[in-house]
Amino acid sequence: MEAPKGLILFMKTHVGKDLHSKYNTIVVMIFLSSSFTAILGYFLHYTLIIISAFLALIALRTWVNGDKMVNIPLAVNLNHPFMLEGSMGKAEAMVGFDGWKDPETNRFLLYRENAMNVWQVMCQDSEKSLFSIWNTTYPEKILRKQIAIINQALALCDAANEMEDDFEDARERENEDSGLLDREWMPDEEIEVQGPISRMFTKE
Repeated sequence: MEAPKGLILFMKTHVGKDLHSKYNTIVVMIFLSSSFTAILGYFLHYTLIIISAFLALIALRTWVNGDKMVNIPLAVNLNHPFMLEGSMGKAEAMVGFDGWKDPETNRFLLYRENAMNVWQVMCQDSEKSLFSIWNTTYPEKILRKQIAIINQALALCDAANEMEDDFEDARERENEDSGLLDREWMPDEEIEVQGPISRMFTKE
């Protein structure tokens, strides 16, 4: 799956790479434990070798799940918070359950349609309207985690854009305020300001 022009797949964002790296770290730790247990089993008891094989299977499964976990149908632009870089403009995000679409202001729920044997992505609105069909063979546990990440990405996108809008409004107000400095003011000598002591001496 390729990202739309100008956008970056989740797995290639800083957040996606960090998540994948954490899975890989866990895999390495389990694999090292498996290797150490196998060595002990060679010198001590064959039962440890069986445990070592079990740990190796867990490591393999974790590695596969890590690849699936970051393969999320989500794409963002460089201004999105998932890129962890300074925003230069409007943040954008698109979802690709059955082709790339603009999620607009929606957040999503996952529903299993047993009759059609497919997943339905529903909007979190009052009608729970259907947003898209999601043809995937991934386990439900992974899919629900992916939906959670997508919803988080959309919330961050909206928040970033609201901050950007507030910044633009503040900049416009600043420009308006700076315009006041360009107005023509009365000369200083036309404004007489006297303190209480000076008024005593000048009082007729």
